[in-house]
Amino acid sequence: MAGRGRSVKHIEGGSRAIKGFLFQFDRTILEILQHPGSEVTFEQEEDIQREKYYIQVKERGKSKYHASAIRKAVEHLFDLFLENEARRFCLYCHFGDKEKLRWKPIAGDLNGIFGGDNKRHGHEKIGAFCSNFVVEFSQDYEAMFEEVIQQLKSVFQLSSTDIAVMYHAVVRSYLLDLAVKKAEERKASFSDIDVLVKKVRMRVSMDGYQELLGKDKYEKALHKMYFTHTRPNIDNFERLFVVECEGDNNAIELMQVITQISNMYFVKGKSPQPFILLRNLDVTKLRDIKRGLIDKNFMFNDGTWFDGDKVRADKLFERNEEDAYGKVKFLLSEEMLQERKIRKHFDDIYDFYCREQLCVNDFSGRHIEIPVCSVSQTLRILKK
Repeated sequence: MAGRGRSVKHIEGGSRAIKGFLFQFDRTILEILQHPGSEVTFEQEEDIQREKYYIQVKERGKSKYHASAIRKAVEHLFDLFLENEARRFCLYCHFGDKEKLRWKPIAGDLNGIFGGDNKRHGHEKIGAFCSNFVVEFSQDYEAMFEEVIQQLKSVFQLSSTDIAVMYHAVVRSYLLDLAVKKAEERKASFSDIDVLVKKVRMRVSMDGYQELLGKDKYEKALHKMYFTHTRPNIDNFERLFVVECEGDNNAIELMQVITQISNMYFVKGKSPQPFILLRNLDVTKLRDIKRGLIDKNFMFNDGTWFDGDKVRADKLFERNEEDAYGKVKFLLSEEMLQERKIRKHFDDIYDFYCREQLCVNDFSGRHIEIPVCSVSQTLRILKK
């Protein structure tokens, strides 16, 4: 029984730690939503930081408040203040016996928190620190979650709580992913969250349309929206088609996608060869696809002269429509798009994605994101 008791206590301790961590991230989300013009860092010098405003977060569950329970936290914040008196501080905490309250301690309060034998007791800077310090007794974990949900609904004008809960899960997951990165990468702004929400919103909308219309009508609608030429001559644009490959992709279907794109957009002397990027495709399978295209006398340009050669970007991106080599051009890695001069080459990017959209920063052209469930569906959309 004793061993079992220790096990339960260990589990309860782990549960409290997880709750505390999630409580902190919900407070981070609120900070981002409430200050859209600022970048918020977290898990760095303090739990949360916005410019010169530092927030330490404590979630104490059902524990009762007493001065010694916040002593270490206040000591730490006071020491940070002594390093730079322009900083402002907040101790954001929850105790089981405290109502939601904003408290501005005075010097006597802080001396009581520090205790008589503490080196900080009676310090000449305590009064100055009080001017820059506040304690916020917060609501509990569940109420904090509800507040974040309501903020998301309000800020992004969401129609239901269910959608807000889904967005909350995505945003919290995004922050958790950042939390394990290098310290300098643990930061986010409202614009980051806004981009994330827009991507989720588009995915939800597209999935809803597909469910509402049925696959066939959905695919026809996308074809009409993006791939039906309304004029006799197609625009003389540089186009990149990104196809996310999932699992055991059928090489024949991928070859059909490539030839279909070429047939639709390559007109010698009028419209250049489209670029193709096959994301997450195994190198061996890509080699098989290239071999299969050559066997069918379908030539292409990937910027190399032989297998294992380096990519010669100048040859790949030169535009010579009267003497164009190949019917398509391959972009061999999405890392190439990190180069601004390569991004600037394209007018349109068509992004067929199954799990994750292509991340393209600082792109001035059209980036059309099309959620699909498979390469087969990509082919059907192109052919409808």
